[in-house]
Amino acid sequence: MLKKLEEEFYKIQMDCRDKQQEIVECVNTLSEIALNNKVTSSNEYLDMLIKTENEEKKAGYEARIEGYKKLKQANEMIEDIMKNSTTKKSEAEIKAEVKRRMKEEGKSKMNKSGDDCVIC
Repeated sequence: MLKKLEEEFYKIQMDCRDKQQEIVECVNTLSEIALNNKVTSSNEYLDMLIKTENEEKKAGYEARIEGYKKLKQANEMIEDIMKNSTTKKSEAEIKAEVKRRMKEEGKSKMNKSGDDCVIC
């Protein structure tokens, strides 16, 4: 069971690594073709939109605010990925890190009911 969880965790890590690499490449491409190099600096604009929606309170404003907040959250994640990109790690390095973390956390920590793995 632990081996299966470890393999699943590794697969998720690889998927995240691939998606991060794709995000970095897309943002780099956007930066190259954009007139303004700050492609990911739209948080201030989103804050302005949220403030305006709150002030005007037109029909459907709450849903629009939620949408703006989700966009802002996605933008913050992209900025974080760009700053702290782990795409320089190879698959072997990530797999070794997963194994190390599994060993450090005692491998098979289960909650009292025994049905949920605390590691993942």
